[in-house]
Amino acid sequence: MKEGIDTFMESVEERAKMQLLAIEMAYNIKIRNKDDVARIIAAKSRDKSDVLMACTSISTWIARNGISGETVLPIDIVMQSMKAVNDIDRG
Repeated sequence: MKEGIDTFMESVEERAKMQLLAIEMAYNIKIRNKDDVARIIAAKSRDKSDVLMACTSISTWIARNGISGETVLPIDIVMQSMKAVNDIDRG
């Protein structure tokens, strides 16, 4: 069972990295802690749609704050995004 969990986590983490790369390209920025952010997103995600919702939230934060150049995403922002995603009831 652990192998399945590890494979899922790797898949979700890879998806998060790709979403973050798309954000970098869209805003012409460099996220210096991209790997750490992707790991946090993967660890807190239930599935791949959580990754998309979290990265959409992060993208919105970047746009609203006029982030440019090289940046380190604040971990508290990433955690807030994940909390909001996980609070969504998919009932």
